[in-house]
Amino acid sequence: PFVMNQCVTSGIYLSRWGLYDLLARINFLFFDKTKTLTKGEYYYSQFFLEQGTNQGTFLSTLFSLEALSKHPLALGAKTHHWYAEIPRYAVKDAHVDSGLGVSGMVSDPGGELHFAVVGNQRYVKRNRMYLSRDLREKIDYLEKMGETVILCAWGGEVKVLISLVDELRSDVTS
Repeated sequence: PFVMNQCVTSGIYLSRWGLYDLLARINFLFFDKTKTLTKGEYYYSQFFLEQGTNQGTFLSTLFSLEALSKHPLALGAKTHHWYAEIPRYAVKDAHVDSGLGVSGMVSDPGGELHFAVVGNQRYVKRNRMYLSRDLREKIDYLEKMGETVILCAWGGEVKVLISLVDELRSDVTS
């Protein structure tokens, strides 16, 4: 009852009574969407390739599309240790959807064009790209670990996921 009274007098209303008891037992609560806890500067962490996906093709596609965006996640892709060495592909008809991703017709070294998408899960689904169960499970795991995931897709399916991490701000105290 004490927690419920504190919440109600503070203007915090929960949809179920049992949640007040749960709230009373919480020792730590972390959340961040507005850079209140983190710097908002992303750094490359890791990636997972679908079987049969060429790593060089993936990196060239990713870097070529992300170069068109100023989003912090796109800037985070540039922290990959091979960023300077990987050749870029020409991109035609590029479309940047702020906060979602980048898409365009990417020209491979042979001059063949293919539609490619880099962005969040909602963006690749919007562009009708298939996402395997294995990659969905990896996304869930990485997001639970606090990493941010972007996906790279072409040929009708997500070929790769890349995860990025953000650092805590130095002035955040516990």
